[in-house]
Amino acid sequence: MRMLRRMLGISLKEQRTNEEVLTEAGVTSISSKIEEARLTWFGLVKRRHEEEGIRKAMDLPIPGKRSRGRQRKRWLDCVMAEMKKRNIKKQWAQDRKKWRKTEVRQTDPKTDMRKLIQSEYWIMNISDGNMSVTQ
Repeated sequence: MRMLRRMLGISLKEQRTNEEVLTEAGVTSISSKIEEARLTWFGLVKRRHEEEGIRKAMDLPIPGKRSRGRQRKRWLDCVMAEMKKRNIKKQWAQDRKKWRKTEVRQTDPKTDMRKLIQSEYWIMNISDGNMSVTQ
């Protein structure tokens, strides 16, 4: 967050929230990107053949009982919670086109790099594959 503030020329004295800085920069939070990566990986593994090792490992039941008290978060529990939050069905992962049309990749804003890099002092020009930085 500190680097985004510096790139945009926003000081901490301005008392702007992190959400305002993220929207101005055109990027999303890291936690949203992690959720997106988890769902993407889940879809990839679910589309694999059932004989493959990674698919067997995901579907493998673990014998025994879990301990008492608050349970540690498991990777699959996090994925299921994210799917529930975004109203995504587990069966949709089998069909790649349908999975990609869901809100799995909703956090990619497709921002313009110049908006991110421009600041009060430095301007980055990208044209014809050449990059130059001016002050």
